[in-house]
Amino acid sequence: MRLRYCEAFARYGAKVRSGQLSLCALAPDGSLVISLSEHKFMRGGRYVDRLSEVSKYRDRAGYLELAERLQEAVTCQRPIRAVIAHSAKPHVDAENASTRHKYFTTSGLVGVVTQFDGDNFIIEFQRAGNDRT
Repeated sequence: MRLRYCEAFARYGAKVRSGQLSLCALAPDGSLVISLSEHKFMRGGRYVDRLSEVSKYRDRAGYLELAERLQEAVTCQRPIRAVIAHSAKPHVDAENASTRHKYFTTSGLVGVVTQFDGDNFIIEFQRAGNDRT
């Protein structure tokens, strides 16, 4: 189902602070809900990105909030839930997708931040309910 940005966060019970300027929000169940680009998901449910790349398309407050929340997620092993941004124009290349009109979806994926060095981060996702052994 195609959703608007804030509607997608609301599906998890999360409310973004500053509308589309926010990149993440905490859900009532303690999980961190993050807006992630569809084209950066890799096979096997791995999501790889860089904060320096994210900061090109968002305001500084949203970027700083995401950096803080990612560090917290590593420390606390906080579950991650995805609001997935899709390009409304499939022919748009991945590099320009961040600036194009989008729609958003949610998924049954739950992840953990497995790497974060202050810029590069990796989130490993699995379907909710699967054992992570």
